[in-house]
Amino acid sequence: AHKASWDGQRKKLAAAAETFRRCGVDCIVELGDRIKEASREDDADMMRGIRAALLEAGIPAYHLFGNHDVIYLPKQEQNELLDKQGDYEMVVRSGCRLILLDSTEGVSGGPISQEQLTWLQQAIEEASPSETVLVFCHHLLDVPDVTGHSYFESRPREAAAANAEEVRGILARTGRVAAVFHGHLHRWQESRWDGIPYVTLPSFTDDEDKRFPSGGFAIVEVPPAPGPVTWQLLPAPDV
Repeated sequence: AHKASWDGQRKKLAAAAETFRRCGVDCIVELGDRIKEASREDDADMMRGIRAALLEAGIPAYHLFGNHDVIYLPKQEQNELLDKQGDYEMVVRSGCRLILLDSTEGVSGGPISQEQLTWLQQAIEEASPSETVLVFCHHLLDVPDVTGHSYFESRPREAAAANAEEVRGILARTGRVAAVFHGHLHRWQESRWDGIPYVTLPSFTDDEDKRFPSGGFAIVEVPPAPGPVTWQLLPAPDV
């Protein structure tokens, strides 16, 4: 959200939260870049408002760091505002193991640290056979197609995590990851690496992806493990 357009975005978020409630989703995962940086005070105010709007659904909400989120507001302060366990975290909910990575260590896009990668592998390997493992990362972990992109076509290295290939190797070797979800690119994109689907969602607020000019979100359906995960992209509600 941009501070100047926050009133309109608040209404969109409230409508999305109502959609989540009506659809009976189990939890919400927000993929980062929830704000367009303005100042430490303004960013904190917008983040409080965004979390409050999502929680109106009466459903737990989990948050990732995007590159715009960390310009002015320290991560520790955001962790407190957003009720995050840490910069990266793992949540077990309703038979799913949700792994929320931090791709903003140091510079935007990483590289994701070896400490975090060690934690990632352990978090996946500790999953029980009945758990479906989903991985979420703001920056892309596949190889993005930035053809015609208004920003990334001339800056392709900024689209993905710097050591995305290394991360994909870890995910593949565990043999447990059902799907990976990203933001950052502001475009809908899907690919498959080593049998794992990598899904990039468009922005909720801008129109970089002309197929979804009002932004949108995805609802992910997870059957009991090891059933295949499916997802459906929905446009942001008109308000």
